Amino acid sequence: MTTPRLETPFLQVHRDGPTQWHDWALAELLESRTVLLDGPVESDRALAVSAELMLLDGEGDDAVQLRVESAGGTLDGALMLMDVIDLLGVPVQG
Repeated sequence: MTTPRLETPFLQVHRDGPTQWHDWALAELLESRTVLLDGPVESDRALAVSAELMLLDGEGDDAVQLRVESAGGTLDGALMLMDVIDLLGVPVQG
């Protein structure tokens, strides 16, 4: 009995080397309408997550998954993110 072989994604090679797996994984998450918030909820990270949420809001009416893996951050960043989630026209699920 042979075990099935898993396909690994093809990495495009640029002059500075292969693209990063992290970038590929984030693109796959966005494709599945999932946003990942990892690390402290600082203002700059909250801004990036807000932009991803608004992008997915503009692309369709399906629900967005927000995955939070954070151990801290600033109140400003958390409040900014909460305001954006409140204004979105799509449901955000955790």
